[in-house]
Amino acid sequence: MGGGRILASGRDLGSGFAIAPRIVVTARHVVADREPAELTYVAEDGSTTRIAGLLRPDREVDVVGLELAGELASCYRSAEADDGHRWLVSARPKDNDPELTGSVTSANRLIRAPGGVETPVLQLAVDQFLGGYQGYSGSAVTLAAAPDVVIGVLVEQLPLRMSPGLDTGSRRPASNVLYAIPIVAVLRHLDLAAEVTTVPVPSPTAPAAAQTGDASATGSLAVPVGLLPRVVHGRSTLLRRLRAAGRQPGGRFVVLAGMGGVGKSTVAAEYGGRTRRPGRPVWWIPATDRSLLVAGAVRIARELGADQHDIALIGRGDGAAADRFWSLLDKAAQGWLLILDNLDDVEQQEVEHGRRGGSAGLDHTVDGRGWLRGSRRGLVLVTSRDASARAWGGSGQLVRVGPLDEDDAARALLDLAPGGGGETEAGELARRLGCLPLALRVAGTYLGSGLARWPTFEAYQVALADATSRVPATLAASTGADRTTSPVHTWDISLDSLHRRGVTGARGLLAVLAVFAPATPIPLELLSAEGLRPVLGQPDEDTGSGDDLAATVELTLHGLTRLGLLDVAPSHEDDRRPGRGLTVHPVVSDGVRAALTTRPGVDADAAVVQAVGVAVELLASYCARLDPEDNGHWPLFEAVVPHLRGPLQVPVVLGAAQVESLATAAGQVVNAMNWGGRTHLAETLARAMTGQFPEIHRDTAAVLTLRYHLAWAIAIRGGWREAAGIYHEVLDVREARTGTDSLETAAVRQNLAWCMSYQGRWAEAEAIYQEVHRLRDRILGPEDPLTLATLHRLGEAAGAQQRWEAAAEIYRRVLEARTRVLGPEHAATLVTSHEQAWVLTKLGRSGEAGEILDRTWAARRATLGDLHPNTMATRHRYGDVAAEQGRWSEAERIYREVLTSRRRVLGDGHRNTLTTLHALGDVLLAQGRWREAQQTYREAFARRRDTLGETHPDTIASADRLAEADLAAGRAGAGRRLAVRLPPWLRRLPAIRNFDRDRPTGR
Repeated sequence: MGGGRILASGRDLGSGFAIAPRIVVTARHVVADREPAELTYVAEDGSTTRIAGLLRPDREVDVVGLELAGELASCYRSAEADDGHRWLVSARPKDNDPELTGSVTSANRLIRAPGGVETPVLQLAVDQFLGGYQGYSGSAVTLAAAPDVVIGVLVEQLPLRMSPGLDTGSRRPASNVLYAIPIVAVLRHLDLAAEVTTVPVPSPTAPAAAQTGDASATGSLAVPVGLLPRVVHGRSTLLRRLRAAGRQPGGRFVVLAGMGGVGKSTVAAEYGGRTRRPGRPVWWIPATDRSLLVAGAVRIARELGADQHDIALIGRGDGAAADRFWSLLDKAAQGWLLILDNLDDVEQQEVEHGRRGGSAGLDHTVDGRGWLRGSRRGLVLVTSRDASARAWGGSGQLVRVGPLDEDDAARALLDLAPGGGGETEAGELARRLGCLPLALRVAGTYLGSGLARWPTFEAYQVALADATSRVPATLAASTGADRTTSPVHTWDISLDSLHRRGVTGARGLLAVLAVFAPATPIPLELLSAEGLRPVLGQPDEDTGSGDDLAATVELTLHGLTRLGLLDVAPSHEDDRRPGRGLTVHPVVSDGVRAALTTRPGVDADAAVVQAVGVAVELLASYCARLDPEDNGHWPLFEAVVPHLRGPLQVPVVLGAAQVESLATAAGQVVNAMNWGGRTHLAETLARAMTGQFPEIHRDTAAVLTLRYHLAWAIAIRGGWREAAGIYHEVLDVREARTGTDSLETAAVRQNLAWCMSYQGRWAEAEAIYQEVHRLRDRILGPEDPLTLATLHRLGEAAGAQQRWEAAAEIYRRVLEARTRVLGPEHAATLVTSHEQAWVLTKLGRSGEAGEILDRTWAARRATLGDLHPNTMATRHRYGDVAAEQGRWSEAERIYREVLTSRRRVLGDGHRNTLTTLHALGDVLLAQGRWREAQQTYREAFARRRDTLGETHPDTIASADRLAEADLAAGRAGAGRRLAVRLPPWLRRLPAIRNFDRDRPTGR
């Protein structure tokens, strides 16, 4: 007809249509502030016409006329609509978008624009519930019965762009309510009323579609069983519960609540299909909008034999209407079932006089006076995203619907794509999709289509992990024309609902949360109100004070949780992890990320960059508030370990400042994990982070620090050569930037010396420690924690070289200072007391050593737990003391206890595990149990050789002891052969067990 598209520099802006040979009409926001010379009009026949000028562009009315440089072959006729007219929008923004249809629910509504101008609008109920109608603006709204007759210019959900003072009966429209400027008002505004003739059209048969009960307006009330899968898996328990409720409703209604895509409507339809039988009616009403509820009530009233007076009364939609409708239901035959599907906003069930127009937030509650009530004669079953018990009042029985279990989810995939693979592969893909029914349906339908690029479960799962594969985009757009089959569009509905209720920052906040690891608790402490300010949907000056901002964040999180887009993580107080957190379903996370790049009308790059940037700063701010050396903070650091890689897994190039912030946060977490004895976790995280930062950032200050902490984690498990290599790389860069005598350089040199000590090069290490100590003492002072850390290392070097008196004096000084500066239970303080106890034992001061060891043991158990590596180290030290005093049985018992714990926690090949194994061999040898000692030393030697190398002092010590055990056991030949392999100066080297290397310096 006369429709077409408006382009600017080849970019499709939106729809327009001709009302005269040289005049095209569209919504003003489609062309925005562009000049006529930038615009062209492409008609339906493909012809292109230049725009010569603009007719009265108006921000208030949101319409504009475009003067064409040439004439068009055809144009629309115009007419004035009335309530009840069926309408059509045939323009489709994209090929797979549907035409829109529906009914005029109000032809005489006025809306006050921000400037105070009152604008007439047509209020339109839409049959297609899309959750968003972007791209349809400017389209011609025509009569369904006469598609060449235009009745208005579509401006979509106009009130969302207008001021709060709207005369709409509600501040915010339902998700399937659109608005159009009546064509007669457009003609008057453009001064074209005299030039364009309006044609008369027949009035609808009644004032409104709801009053007619016309099936074309409301659709069928039958349960949509044809949309059910062949088998509904995993819902037997829910269906049994619904059957029990149906047998005895007890005056209550049941609400199936859960996130979009979890299968609530499927459960309701399955139950409805099983329930229907002659004499037991089942009605299904889409409850997305009040007009649909009223229209459905009219239809049911007709079926129940209501007279015309009752029909007219119910059609009015007020309080008396709802009362009359329920009086009819309460007289109906026992056992009926009424299903209200997708009642996501409880405000929609309120009657006209009871509505709280203008209220914002999440404060509506079912009070038993609206369209939703309970009955003793039949069951009302509601499906909703709103999982708040408060919203449903005392008559509502809330039943939460969650994802399927893995076996049922795998069966659902196999039903849809039997050729996709076996049960194991289907289960793995189901787990990756979070067992969410709608996501399973999208994936299974794709895989079973016969045209899939990734035709197997395994290939699809691999593609999901590849940000370049675009598979996650299948979550944002379905393969068919109806976008309601897409999980992301169901969540868009939830987000639109929150926006209408005043929670304007929900979409931006969810985008930030989607950057973090899915299905993993996000600590609430991470979500600082100030850090989230950029995504709250308001300018800085409108967010108010800090308290107001925090209240906004709390309201937004509450709204997202209430609609199932977030879950509250269970408490973990029993294992020292944070007890408060939120989780994002993995498919929600994937879908939101994909939607950021596919959502119409959104600058995808800007939206993604903003979400990632906010996530990075939240992580940096959170970690900056914590102390890596404070054992009380270690669980808080560990809680964000899974989330640190999130910003690097979104297809966005981080700026230099963001890389620095993220690397700083990662360095603090890795340092904390080192202090907390979680060195394997520290190494894994640090390797992953440093490997994903671009090469250009490799030598920035924060990334260098992260690599420095990585080296410690590597060294503590015995990889001192690799650690030393990393330290040398960091040292070279720091010396070039800060000089050889800087504190930054000194920290690296100290840890390089520590690597030397692993190789038995104690004299070299001690010399470096002395240089670093002099520097730190001069710059920082004698009691600075860094200075004390180096002094502690000097005590360690003295003890390793059996200068016990010197070591004892150093440890005494360090312990006194650390107790004063850091506290008696600080991790560093306990390291020193642990070492001091051993040195005092070597000096024969066993009573004093025992008291110190007891205090250290008690403090480490209380602050770290029995299975922390440092606690086990102290327990091992008890064995050392017992062995030193010749209490062999007691030492053996302690070593075996520690060995079992270390094998379980650290692994068989860990350096600390092998230290205990070797010590156990010593006490067995001392007791004359040669063969047991042989077996123990043989395992210690073999594992040390494999992990540390043949020339490491620990390996040589085990080889020497094994030779001694062989000799003692009467295998002199074997003993001599093993002993002769050792260099003479290394034979009979004492077992290395005189100092504790379980603590990092962190310096």
